[in-house]
Amino acid sequence: MALIDVMSGGNSFRKVSVDEIRPNRENFYASISDNEDQMVEDMAELIQEYGQDENGVVYMDESVGDGKKYTLLAGERRFKAIKLNYEKGIGDGLFQVKVVAKPKDVTEELIRIIMYNGIRNKSKDVRKAEVDALCMCWEEMDAQGEKPQGKKRDWIAGKIGMSPRQVQEYLTGEFSEKEIDTEPQEDGSTATSEKSERKKGLELSSADKDTLNSLQEHLKASTGRKVKINQKDCSVTFYPNKDVDAMEDLYTILHDFGFTDQGYWE
Repeated sequence: MALIDVMSGGNSFRKVSVDEIRPNRENFYASISDNEDQMVEDMAELIQEYGQDENGVVYMDESVGDGKKYTLLAGERRFKAIKLNYEKGIGDGLFQVKVVAKPKDVTEELIRIIMYNGIRNKSKDVRKAEVDALCMCWEEMDAQGEKPQGKKRDWIAGKIGMSPRQVQEYLTGEFSEKEIDTEPQEDGSTATSEKSERKKGLELSSADKDTLNSLQEHLKASTGRKVKINQKDCSVTFYPNKDVDAMEDLYTILHDFGFTDQGYWE
């Protein structure tokens, strides 16, 4: 049951019972996470201590016939954590969400799921899954006569903050530098791998450099701050003044990057 309903820009913000929400079957992120259960438990403990810091995102859909009213678009881990606490008798089982318009089709739904997951630590497997999913979306839109402008790799890159060259590498499976783990030899020694050699030299491939430059520009645009990223450092300028306390502006930066005031990433 919705307890709070504040209209803003056509969307509504509500507290909804977890029993009224269904996970999104198109959301592939949890299925490729190696330690999802542990991360949900960790999130549940954080919510017990600090409460829910970020809203989930849902859309209303009562046509499924499962007794639920809403489908998740973003915040599945927070949803699972609140549900886990509630099942243990902790908390009221209410999930703070933003209710948005229902996607017009599965393609739009998948794109929106990926866009809502823009801020998260992403492994190579997650990146590969995102590229494959967006490639499928591109092909579906092309088949429906709604092909996006520009090249496929450019369109995909713009959705997930990667460089077109790196997207192309994921599409073809041909990477500029192969990562080969060090293997023990029969005589007990270890062979020097391409991966370890690259670590020694701190060398970045041209695709990696393109990715850092693209990430830097995206962060500048999204935060309105000076951002500098290279293979050694990542710096963000903050702007305390007589009207804005230094710590308050630091907290704003943390929130911009998806962290809580305590420095925990959600």
